[in-house]
Amino acid sequence: MRKEEPDTVVVVSTAPKEAPEAVQALLGEYQEKGSNHGRKSYEKKKHKDSDSSVWLYYVDQREGGDASGWWLGDSIGGKQPYGRCEQHSIMPPRSGWCIPHDVTVRTDVCLVPQGEEEEIEMTEDERLQRANDLVIKTEEQTGKAIDTSKSLMDGTGDVFEDAVRAVNELLETQMVVLEKAKGSVLRHTKAASSAKASEATVSKLGELAEKLQSLTAGLKTEVSRARAKLIEVEKAGAEERDVATF
Repeated sequence: MRKEEPDTVVVVSTAPKEAPEAVQALLGEYQEKGSNHGRKSYEKKKHKDSDSSVWLYYVDQREGGDASGWWLGDSIGGKQPYGRCEQHSIMPPRSGWCIPHDVTVRTDVCLVPQGEEEEIEMTEDERLQRANDLVIKTEEQTGKAIDTSKSLMDGTGDVFEDAVRAVNELLETQMVVLEKAKGSVLRHTKAASSAKASEATVSKLGELAEKLQSLTAGLKTEVSRARAKLIEVEKAGAEERDVATF
């Protein structure tokens, strides 16, 4: 039986660049990790340049009414709270978040399941900027993955099986990233159309989708090369091991 993937929720802002640092530090993906007081808990995915932890968790009435609700903090039940929502829903609430925890509700902050962050209300410029930033980041990552593969495949030295396998895994991982980016731009396009965005905005989103499609074609070509190389080196390695046994 296939293991169920952990839930992922995303803290987003309708105006991330204008948001204060206290809000910006909390934006991003939170992956399900354990539970607290009968509700799922989530830990924020860390960036390479950050070691700090942020948790999303629920506290029930056993800690007192003033402490009950959903929280964002440095640890589950920790002494450093970052945000709070006084709702008691089974899943983390979409709105009603106070950041910091002891101020009024912020109307620009939403918490949505992964894959729905493109559907929040935002300006056309903000939607285009988010989609464009995603495509630029994905293009850079894809280029690096392809360059890494080509440097190994086209090199003049010995090519080891483990190295080829690692390159295959890198390319396969990047293909998943690309597919997610394509899905995100598609959802941005649908949301823009539903909001009756200008033809120019919808057209630019279409151009970004085409760029991702082109990147996918290039990556698929390199994936095919890497797979063929892996089959070749695995066969050679098996033959060498067979000879060594005699």
